Amino acid sequence: MTRRNFSDLSPAETRVLALLATGLSNRAMAARLGVSQHTIRSHVAHVYAILDLHNRSDATREALRLGITT
Repeated sequence: MTRRNFSDLSPAETRVLALLATGLSNRAMAARLGVSQHTIRSHVAHVYAILDLHNRSDATREALRLGITT
């Protein structure tokens, strides 16, 4: 997939990216945001696809680069 812009993330996906950078598990992110783990998995998959990331380490680096950590 072609790398798209950070601005292509929804507000929920941006929050998930910021939480990914903190090292939280999907379960912990779901509890913090008041959504299901399925919703978190969906957001994580979208973040990876939109930003052409492959794992949580990539997501953490990207969140730090973008300055969107919590």
